[in-house]
Amino acid sequence: MATCPICKSAAEEIEPGRFDGKTYRCPMHREFEVADSVLQTPKLMGASTAEWKTALSRAKDKTAPGKRPRILTYHF
Repeated sequence: MATCPICKSAAEEIEPGRFDGKTYRCPMHREFEVADSVLQTPKLMGASTAEWKTALSRAKDKTAPGKRPRILTYHF
């Protein structure tokens, strides 16, 4: 079982396909992707829950209908 980087609760890591990063399924935040560039940056991985929520919100604003939001470094 994985941990949601946003809320730190139990989440499922699902197969990302051709995406360079991880895809999570969280009961609270649903399905979203996090780019390797975020996962490999300690400052971003140590961001607060509020900063993660803002990043997810920004990613959702740029996501086409039917697609998963993808959190990238510039969303922080």
